[in-house]
Amino acid sequence: MSAPASRGLAPADSRDALTAYRLFDAPWYERTYGDVRASGLDPLEHYLVSGAGERRWPNPLFDPAHYADQAGIDATENPLLHYGRCGLPCLLNPHPLFDAAFYTRTYLSREGGPPLKPLEHYLSVGWRLGFRPNPVFDPGWYLAAYADVRASGSEPLSHYATAGEREGRRPAADFDPTRAAAGAEGSHGALRRHLRGLARARLAPGSRGAPSDAAFAAALDPGKPTLVMVWHQYGGGVERHILDLARSCAERVNVVSLRAVGEGRLSVGRLAAAACEPIVLDERADLRRLTALLRACRTERLHIHHNADFADLHAIVRALDRPFDYTIHDYFSISPQPHLVDEAGRFVGEDLEPSGAILCAQAIGAEKPATLRAWQRGQRWLLARADRVIAPSRDAARRIARRYPDLALIVAGHLDQDPAAPVPPRRLGPDDPLRVALVGHITETKGGPVLAAAAALCAREALPVRFSVVGSTRDDALMARAGVEVLGAYAEADLPALLARAAPDLIWLPATCPEIYSYTLSAALAAGLPVAATDLGALPERLAGRDWTWIAPWTADARAWVDLFTEIRSRHVRAGAPPRPPARPGAPRDFYAERYLGWLAGAGAAP
Repeated sequence: MSAPASRGLAPADSRDALTAYRLFDAPWYERTYGDVRASGLDPLEHYLVSGAGERRWPNPLFDPAHYADQAGIDATENPLLHYGRCGLPCLLNPHPLFDAAFYTRTYLSREGGPPLKPLEHYLSVGWRLGFRPNPVFDPGWYLAAYADVRASGSEPLSHYATAGEREGRRPAADFDPTRAAAGAEGSHGALRRHLRGLARARLAPGSRGAPSDAAFAAALDPGKPTLVMVWHQYGGGVERHILDLARSCAERVNVVSLRAVGEGRLSVGRLAAAACEPIVLDERADLRRLTALLRACRTERLHIHHNADFADLHAIVRALDRPFDYTIHDYFSISPQPHLVDEAGRFVGEDLEPSGAILCAQAIGAEKPATLRAWQRGQRWLLARADRVIAPSRDAARRIARRYPDLALIVAGHLDQDPAAPVPPRRLGPDDPLRVALVGHITETKGGPVLAAAAALCAREALPVRFSVVGSTRDDALMARAGVEVLGAYAEADLPALLARAAPDLIWLPATCPEIYSYTLSAALAAGLPVAATDLGALPERLAGRDWTWIAPWTADARAWVDLFTEIRSRHVRAGAPPRPPARPGAPRDFYAERYLGWLAGAGAAP
């Protein structure tokens, strides 16, 4: 039996999506399925072509039958791809023993939400930190209690799910499967039954489960108007900015989230860590219900951050009839390829018209627009009807104004931590290499190809420059072969400590797309580290006037970058002499503190 890679996704896009989710465990898949190993096929290719349709497991904690039952999908849908698009935002459980809502609420919401998704976070770092994947299972205790598991280096929940449960091992010191056994069912599966009971109790009437529409609205502060944040199903910089905004204005307004979560569904929820479960609606069938719910919440204003994955956000805005702001987080309003890059991940140029066909072909949605102008006509209402259009950088405002010269844009840098004064790098000895680090998930648009080429060049010519990635890449194995050390995915709160541990001499941002803002740069600035970046997008203006900073053309190849790094090492770092700071005015940062909630003076007039 075989299944299509995913509805609306080409095979290459499906492969990229699964690589981005980081939940397909190729070595485990090959070990588990002997026929795959014997065939010599690439494990991911096998999974996409036939394994998903045969309901094979992509990792030991993703049970496709369990997930398909929750999500209501049939055998024609790849369950892991569906999970990445729809299950993650709705916090569906990938395995009976992994409670995504519990894990997110307990560990990933304290500082405003996770930059990583719950199962990925648990498998990469959470279990090592002793984070529980459900209210019962204790990974630290399990490893301490069972020396053979500890010696094997196995992730503890995976071991319990595949062997320990069957062997009668305890999942925690305070949970004895033999005592928890229910009658004839015996001790096997006792933890699963216990967790199902907890879930039923949570969702019972009057519990802390998903509320009714009336209960959701009644839980808001009646003395405050409500501001609705509208966004897509993904996280990243959009999520971080929304959460920063929500925290900054929580004393004056209720903040509600309206989020597209895929397959025509919308999630209405609260952004606070202790908030109740969200209400999930069908965008088209439940339009009246959604409008009534948001009115009952005393909604006075919308702030649209992204309209990807909405079938018709314009219809919702018209039905609700409330003013809205629109923040430019990427170039989705003027291009179906929101980063303005070609198939190789490189900027197409300032004039988009000659590259219209390329941008349409690289559209992020399943539907490809006929022409660039047709796309822009469909998106124009966002810019034309918005009460305020906010650009986080002067470069973003300039790029939008090129298409809409009469638009009155507000340039306002995101709420962010204050940058630290640049700290001069350590003085290098004659044989000490310059340590260059990249931060985040390094894709083609973030400079992945030039990183691999530069590392290979330095290794081939024995040059004193070493490269590392504090984060992940599209192909960690390829980077390792090129000589790049890849440290792996991280939680946002752990980044300062990871940077301190890696102790780079320089942070490198070789972006080949025009960044709107860049929270990666924010992390480097907060750490006071020297920075080398391309002259594209918001990067040069945010680095204006800063010591220990270098700006290079975004078109620079690996040789040009390596030459710059060797010059930095010899002329600046070893000599202790910073270069002349780059000059370019940055975006003002007073808007959110002084003017963002200015509309409150007129709130309450709308029916």
